[in-house]
Amino acid sequence: MEVLHRIDSEITNRCNAACPLCPRTGSYPHGISEVVHKTGYRDVEVSTIQKILDSHSGQNLKHFSYCGNYGDPFMHPKVFDIISMISSYGITQRFDTNGGMRTPRFWTEVGKLPGVAVNFAIDGLSDTNHIYRVKTNFDKIMENAEAFIKAGGHADWVMIIFAHNEHQVEEANELSKKIGFKSFQTKISTRGFNLSGTTPRRKIAIPKSKEYQPPELVDGYVETPVSCKAIYQEQFFITPDNMILPCCHVHAEVAKNTYHIKKPDSEFYNFLIDNDIKYDLDKYEFDEIVSSYRENLNILKDYWSKRLIPICNRICGSNRRNKVKAIRGEIHERY
Repeated sequence: MEVLHRIDSEITNRCNAACPLCPRTGSYPHGISEVVHKTGYRDVEVSTIQKILDSHSGQNLKHFSYCGNYGDPFMHPKVFDIISMISSYGITQRFDTNGGMRTPRFWTEVGKLPGVAVNFAIDGLSDTNHIYRVKTNFDKIMENAEAFIKAGGHADWVMIIFAHNEHQVEEANELSKKIGFKSFQTKISTRGFNLSGTTPRRKIAIPKSKEYQPPELVDGYVETPVSCKAIYQEQFFITPDNMILPCCHVHAEVAKNTYHIKKPDSEFYNFLIDNDIKYDLDKYEFDEIVSSYRENLNILKDYWSKRLIPICNRICGSNRRNKVKAIRGEIHERY
């Protein structure tokens, strides 16, 4: 944040899947959450990203990453235009995706672009992946991934471990080798689970093996000093509705307060409002926003030291976080 080397992003809130523990999945029409229902489908404009790249603050950018709070980046209608544009600046890119959209021809073209790496979130094999990655098709994902890899693309397989797929780790690893994935990684997710190891949604259960269980379940909840990823990864995060925030984790709180969704946490949102942070790209230039955060960074650090922001305490100030382990290959810096 003090020196900008990375942009993390959610360029769209569209998604082809309906994962039961995802904040996007809800009871509104088409199975979406109240946040997506109130915002409507949103996509970051290509021109908006170009303005960031061409801004004074963007001159030292080295990396652009794409996550998915509410959407999958490859569902953006003009995602190829975005990828190719950023690639032309010599900036490396890394995507998180379920890989179940578009065609092998599209993935072949993406695989030809330099500096592009993709984390394929594949949570099992043909008989289990769809249990969590609802509405996705395993065979289609494999076709897309193989096309990307054969074209020269760097692909990593990331598998969230649940009770229903923990017996398939080695078999999935072997398949990843055969297809040509650079790495195979297991991910222990804390999303939706409590200390009893249960979740009310779709009876998705945590693994029986402690090796794959969330750290807080194994060790109990442990608080640590808040270590902000926006600081040590030197980044800002852009949302589908053109907010510039420190990271993806605070987006839900800001969105719920912005769109008047009941009972959200408000501490980080209050920091933005109370200190007149310019975080809205629809109102301010990117350089103005970056300056606004930097001018108030000491205040934010004081909030962290006093543990005043619950979401920061949970994600970056405790052991309640996702844990990724490389079974094969190299782990790249990620949330």
